[in-house]
Parts: sequence; C-alpha cells; structure tokens
Amino acid sequence: MKKLLTLLAFLLVLVACSSKNWHSNSFRDVYSYARKLERKPTKDKFTQRLQLAYLEQKDKLLLEIESLHQAKRPFYWEKIHDKYKLLNEMAWKIQNCTSCLNEVAPVFYESEQLASLKNATDERVEDGLLALGLNTKLNAQKAYYSFVTAKKLSPERTDIDSLINESLEIGTVRIVLEGDYRYDKSYVQDIEKDLFRVLPRSQEAKPFFQFFSPEEASENHVKPDYVVSFGYDYLSVGFEHRNCSEESFSKDIKIGERKIDSVKVEPIYEKVSGKITKCGKSVKAEGKVWFKVIDFQQDRVILTDTFYDDDNWVNEWVTVSGDSRALPAGAANSGMELIAPSRWTQFDNITDALSSSVSWKIRQFIRRQNALALN
Repeated sequence: MKKLLTLLAFLLVLVACSSKNWHSNSFRDVYSYARKLERKPTKDKFTQRLQLAYLEQKDKLLLEIESLHQAKRPFYWEKIHDKYKLLNEMAWKIQNCTSCLNEVAPVFYESEQLASLKNATDERVEDGLLALGLNTKLNAQKAYYSFVTAKKLSPERTDIDSLINESLEIGTVRIVLEGDYRYDKSYVQDIEKDLFRVLPRSQEAKPFFQFFSPEEASENHVKPDYVVSFGYDYLSVGFEHRNCSEESFSKDIKIGERKIDSVKVEPIYEKVSGKITKCGKSVKAEGKVWFKVIDFQQDRVILTDTFYDDDNWVNEWVTVSGDSRALPAGAANSGMELIAPSRWTQFDNITDALSSSVSWKIRQFIRRQNALALN
C-alpha cells in the first residue's frame, strides 16, 4: 500500500512539473484550448494552457512584426498584415468564448491590420507602376501580376482594375501559327486545327498569349511578336512486307502389334507428318515535321526543332496442318491474318502524334517566357 501511495505521489508531481514546463508550439494551441475550455470551463489545466498559449503566441507574433519592420524586405507589409490578421483571429476566438473571456483578456490590432493592408496594397501598386513605366512586354507582364496581387489584397480598390487591363494589353504576346503547305496541305492543316484547338485553352497561354492564323493577322492588322512556322519534311507509307516460314515434322507412330511365330510380338508403326507455318506482315508509315520560332520584330529565328514519328502495323499468325501427332506439344493455330489499315488511317495516327509534339514545343516556349515574368 505504501508503495502504491508513493507511486501515486510521484505521478502527481510529474504531471505538475509537466504542466508547469509546457510551452505553446503554434497559434493553433490557442484555438485548441479555447475549444476545450468552452466544453469544460472548470478545467484548470485548460485555463492555464490557454493563458500561456495566447501570451506566448501574441508576443511571438509581435516580435516577428518588429523584425519585419526592421528588415524592410520587398513586400514585407503583406507578411505584417498576415501576422496582424492572425493576432486578431486569436483575439476573436477568445472573445467569442464566454468561458475563455473570463480567464484571458484578448488584445485586438484591427487598426494595425487595416493600415498594413493599405500599405501592402500600395506597395504592390507602386511596384506594378514602376515595371509598367519601363514599357516592355516582359515588364508589363510583371506589372500585371503585381496589380492582380494588389487587387486580391484590396478587392474594393476599383482604381486597380484599369491598371490590370492596361498591363494585360501591353504585355500580350501575339503569335502567328503559319503552316508550310509545300509538301502536304491537308495534313499540315490538320496540325493547324489541332494547335488552334489546344493552345488557346492551355494553362501556359493564359493570360498573355494569343494565336492567329496569317489570314486573321492580316485582316485584323495584328503585328505579331513571334511567328511559329512548321511543315512536313516527309510523310510516307511503305509497301506491305509479308513473309512466311514453314517447318515440317514427321514421326513414326505405333498403331498396333503383330505376332511372329505365335510367340514373338512385333509393334506396327506408321509414319505421320505435319507442318507449322508462321506468317507475318507489316506496314510502316513515318513522317517528320520541322518547326521554328521567328522573332518578328528582329526578323531572326530563335528556336528550331524537328519531330519524327512512325506507325508500324504488324500482324502475325500461325497455322498448323497435317497430322497433329507429328507436331511438337502445344502446337496449334494462333492469331489470324488481318487486313492492313489504310494509308489514311496511318497518316492520321502520325499526324496526331506530330501535332502533339509541335504543341508541346510551343507550350514549352511559352512556359519559358512566363518564367521570366514571374521572376
């Protein structure tokens, strides 16, 4: 009994020490213990921990705000605003909990939050105006992202809308997609149709990149920034290749017995034969597309590439004939002879693949352009 009491006393001391040495690791501790205290208002442990968590997290955030003021790194007002917002969220969590309010006095920083939000928005607008004043597409794109961020910070600021539209107009990149019909018009047009279907919807193209055919650019007096040209080096379907190989088999098969001299028994054999014929045929279509990007303003090629693809149709089958007893174990008919696809079907398969390659290359080019604006 004495041992049990000693152990119990030790555990109580351990718990007390543990509670005394507890420290908050996150602002979420304030939310957590506010909920717990709301459910169990008489729980001293929850009260103590809420008091400690709020005090520690409030002091921590205020120190971080002071550090940000001292460092004054780009767009530091946004981080300051986020921290004041967090301070007020913790305060409101306590304010809306009657049991918590009896134990902890929340401190609000609403005027500081509003002031930091205004400063954060103004800083983004000023950064955008500075970039826009450099009067280049790349800097207009950078300005656009600054204005969009400012609008997200302060949606009620209607003056930012015109800045967003202006930077978007200046930063828009116009690309003419120009197919070369000298080798094959219809299949080049297929690639064009696919590009006009895919590229404007691609995530990479939004919001700055627009695409035009040469006719559209001429009719609308569009002065392109880049011209993307492409065409076939070749597109061909080979002849059908067919080959068969035969393998013959023969075997002596016991079909009975006969007696000799009424005593001796002699087996009777019959020779059987069979044949395995393995056949295959194939038709290969292949094509190669060239691709280049021209800087229209400087009239120079800045990117070139080629893309190859093939469609190799293969058909294989096996037939057996003759006496199956002469054939190896497992030999049987397999597969069947099929009609080769039309040349148009194979051309379509190749065109789809090559169109995807050209589209991928253009989107890669756009991604690199976007990366410059985001840096």
